[in-house]
Amino acid sequence: MIGTQLLWIAMPFIDNVMVGTLGAQSLAGLAIAATLFFFVMIVMMGILNSINPIISHLNGAGETGKFGAILQHGFFVGIVLAVVLFGVMCFGAEILLLL
Repeated sequence: MIGTQLLWIAMPFIDNVMVGTLGAQSLAGLAIAATLFFFVMIVMMGILNSINPIISHLNGAGETGKFGAILQHGFFVGIVLAVVLFGVMCFGAEILLLL
């Protein structure tokens, strides 16, 4: 788990080292893409991580029969958000360039 976190932290640095040799315009493009990527990632993680406390609350209340419904709703929300945010990732550059 520590290694995973270190790799997540190292990823922008490695990206900058790899793209830095291409010039300032490439670094600016990388900054926009990285910002968009991390926005999408944080939104997905935040929404999907909300399932854990809901399951814990139900477990504490002894309502284990509702786990399946909560997990199904979580998967559904995750799939819908993945499709929507995939569109943001694919067409986000064009939208940002129009601004």
